[in-house]
Amino acid sequence: MAAPMVGLTMLARLQSVTAPLRRLAPPTFWTGFAVVLALYSLWLIDAWQRPVYITFCLLTTLPLALTWRWPVAVWATVAAGAVLASIAGVPATPTEFTAGLVALFVLTQRHSRLRSGSIAAVFALGTAFVRRQVNGFELAFELAIVALNWLLAGSVRTHRALVSALEERARSQEQIRSQEMRRAAAEERARIARELHDIVAHSLGVIVVQATAGGRVVDESPGEARAALEAVERTGRDALADMRRLLGVLREDGPSDRQPQPGLDQLEPLLERFRAAGLDLTAEIERPLPSLPSGLDLCVYRVLQEALTNCLKHAPSRAARLHLRSREGALNLSVFNDGDQTPASPGVNRGGHGLLGMRERVAMFGGDFEAGPAPDGGWCVAARLPLTVAA
Repeated sequence: MAAPMVGLTMLARLQSVTAPLRRLAPPTFWTGFAVVLALYSLWLIDAWQRPVYITFCLLTTLPLALTWRWPVAVWATVAAGAVLASIAGVPATPTEFTAGLVALFVLTQRHSRLRSGSIAAVFALGTAFVRRQVNGFELAFELAIVALNWLLAGSVRTHRALVSALEERARSQEQIRSQEMRRAAAEERARIARELHDIVAHSLGVIVVQATAGGRVVDESPGEARAALEAVERTGRDALADMRRLLGVLREDGPSDRQPQPGLDQLEPLLERFRAAGLDLTAEIERPLPSLPSGLDLCVYRVLQEALTNCLKHAPSRAARLHLRSREGALNLSVFNDGDQTPASPGVNRGGHGLLGMRERVAMFGGDFEAGPAPDGGWCVAARLPLTVAA
């Protein structure tokens, strides 16, 4: 019983003793381990004067140098050597039992449970043959060691498979997060593109109207022409500031503090700019307006801005009316103008995307959007945005 107990002790201590060596390349580690075990085996049975002892000691230990590459072949060689040594009358040593356990431990981690279990069963039969002269208790103990070794190696294999699955899952989640970040970046770019369109369409529309008006009165009324030019300058500066703010979002090295997006709190300055541009605008706003999320707040502001810009571009000499009120959990807005009942009024001709942009903004918050001829003449843009859904 002493031989297998020494072998089990050696196997149990192998993990901690060889920890620094395992950082070496596999060939270096396993070759060193095999040489040390062979020398220990030769020393145990004093085999220096007996060539047959030397042969079997080396046959049952040195093949371990190739365990990292061919564990099944190494185990078969060690097992065959142990059986032949027993037949030849060579005394059994803990080293051959330890070598067999090590090879079984390695191959169990690399092969299926069925295959490794079959090899473990053959190992148990071989152990019973080699140790046939010991009593039944010692033999049962040695067979239990073989079974425990196989079970321990199987648990290590399961643990490694679990770790590998978790690592794969982590990599998959990282890829999903990366894809979501790219999708969010694409959505942000699309949002910025819509914002730039609204800014440019609004500002250029006002600039064109003011420049046209100033050109008509420059000779008769220089004061009015100067006022028109000042309005053009203000509008251009505001547009440039908005564009710089939006484009700054795309700069990785840009400033971290960004100005807030416009909302209904800036509605009055917006209306005043249209009035200063020459639009005869009447606004009916039911106050107090409900507090809106930032996204919905921006949506309402941009829809009103686009609708009023269309009025200024296509019917600058006609009156325009704006209605904004909250009713039954929804925000209702509408813009009427007394211009022509033609598709030119909503500003979708000449390659423009005003109506499409407004419709997409409203639909994004689950709202309803309509644009078309008004019952009493002119053109109407109306939208209904649910507050509960948007929130």
